Amino acid sequence: MLTMKSTFDNVRISFEQTNAFDSLLVDYLSLDQGLKSFYNFFPSPVGFKEELARNKREKVNRTKLVTVLREQYQNSGIDLTEAVRKNIELLLSSDTYTVTTGHQLNLFTGPLYFIYKILTTINLAEKLKANGISVVPVYWMATEDHDMEEIRSATIFAQKLEWETTWTGASGQAPCSGIAEVIELLKQKLGTMEGAEGIISMMISAYEGSADLSEAMRKLVHTLFHSYGLIILDANDARLKADFLPVILDDLQKHSAEKLVSETTKLLEEKYHVQVHPRNINLFYIGSGTRERLIQEGSNYHVSNPAKTWSMKELTEEVSTHPERFSPNVVLRPLYQESILPNLAMIGGPAEIAYWLEYKSTFDHFGIPFPALVLRSCFLIIDAQSQERLSKFGIRTEQIFDSADEWIKIYLNNNPDSSFSVDRFLNPIESEFIRLGEEVSKIDASLKGNVEAEKQKLRNGLKSIEEKVIRARKKKNENEVNQIVKLKEKLFPGGGLQERVENFIPFYLKFGSTFFDQLLLQIDPFDQRFNVLIATEGK
Repeated sequence: MLTMKSTFDNVRISFEQTNAFDSLLVDYLSLDQGLKSFYNFFPSPVGFKEELARNKREKVNRTKLVTVLREQYQNSGIDLTEAVRKNIELLLSSDTYTVTTGHQLNLFTGPLYFIYKILTTINLAEKLKANGISVVPVYWMATEDHDMEEIRSATIFAQKLEWETTWTGASGQAPCSGIAEVIELLKQKLGTMEGAEGIISMMISAYEGSADLSEAMRKLVHTLFHSYGLIILDANDARLKADFLPVILDDLQKHSAEKLVSETTKLLEEKYHVQVHPRNINLFYIGSGTRERLIQEGSNYHVSNPAKTWSMKELTEEVSTHPERFSPNVVLRPLYQESILPNLAMIGGPAEIAYWLEYKSTFDHFGIPFPALVLRSCFLIIDAQSQERLSKFGIRTEQIFDSADEWIKIYLNNNPDSSFSVDRFLNPIESEFIRLGEEVSKIDASLKGNVEAEKQKLRNGLKSIEEKVIRARKKKNENEVNQIVKLKEKLFPGGGLQERVENFIPFYLKFGSTFFDQLLLQIDPFDQRFNVLIATEGK
């Protein structure tokens, strides 16, 4: 494990305290008993060992998996590093397992949380190895996803760089034409910053000359994470999908997933907002430049673009002959992942944890082991300059998730020259109203409501005065107020989480090539709280 000195101080905050995450995630992390039937075991060192005593993941075709991995790296022209080669070879052993995260092929890796997912996976593998379990980390490339609108952009230094593409098929098959222009824009954006040349060289090596987006992403992620032994898998392979044929045919003929997931969502909907609703058929059909929903009408099946129709017999024949043309959606993809990997844990974001909780009964139905659901590490990185400003305005770390208006109030209330609140006037008045209500009730109890109404009118009036005073103080402190608003926007761009907007590049340049190592020092997959990282260097 890493022993270097940390560049960050880490303040961990419970997800409930942030008020930024869905109640389903909060309840899962707090081990709410009402959710216990929706997952197999909660991630802990003991939990993983107990799981292996119950299920060894013996049905996985390890030889086929390793063969596919070797070929994919070779076809991408990647020379395997010793760490990656060793981990791939370890998969041939029946007592080696995987921990896996998956994500789309976002331009330049997309938002920061992509990096956090992979680093959490790497860290979890190391911690399990330290507990005597042979584990390797895997990144599952979502090459079959076709949401190009989400994939084609990256936000770097608050500027959104966009790749102009008209591709509508599976993203992994998309040609990289046009990305060179975006790399040129990135080059202009970074200018002569220290480390910029290395970033540009990395992007050119990944995207230029790659046959498609799948190959480019493999090269980029391998460059970033090969030293940690990360294995990269593109599961859109006919040989791997052949092992998933029973589930594909069941979905076409019996619709078991729809029935089972629907039953689970009904239970969850009694208290929570559910992420995913199953379809009758949870498969797409991959054609030349297309990925279309497969739809059943009567005894026939079809896709609309281009128009294509099958009978059940014809469709069964095509599934058996060309399984790579059939792409699982968000309901079946987890089943596919766990059927071809000896996987112990799925590392995902809040939304992924939420929708995986809908699937356990489906896993049980098909006899596929359900993995531990591990929330990826969540970070807010505060550079030294921003931390100085937070301190100047009197904003403590535990108040970091409060709104900009709350920050302004904190600053104004901490300013001894302009502190003002009506509460010190209101409290004694309310005490008198209580006495008044008691006296009135002795005469006529029905009049007590009138007293309460008048008290509320007075409270509303005084609070209105307080708001006017606050507005006046904001105007008086306009410069500081504007600084607070800008600081809030910097740390929470667009009012959202930093990790869901900003790309890794600005932080990689600011904190240097050890940025990932520094993040690994802060990750603890068994302490699932939000991490506020305050830079201790780089002022």
